[in-house]
Amino acid sequence: MPNNMDISEEFAAGVEDGQDVALRDSEGIILAILSVTDKWTPNKSREAEAVFCSDDEAHPAVNYLHNTAGNVYLGGTVIGIQAPVHYDYRGCHNTPNELRT
Repeated sequence: MPNNMDISEEFAAGVEDGQDVALRDSEGIILAILSVTDKWTPNKSREAEAVFCSDDEAHPAVNYLHNTAGNVYLGGTVIGIQAPVHYDYRGCHNTPNELRT
């Protein structure tokens, strides 16, 4: 399943190729930097069919895609700075290396 960085059209208007965008958690802490190389308006119906095998808005993810997700996508290189802090279910949040161990 693709992981898309969806943004509003207003935010997209101020983003240029080559620009770095901070990816923050809900508390405003920077978790990563996205170096923008692509900006496009997706065909959400085609995406829904390809990812969820349906474009029926009765499907919760399709409904989110069409009615909540931003109308512009960003792509590029992501550079991680720090993992998010999880205050709940701490024993359930493992890194890939922790799971392998």
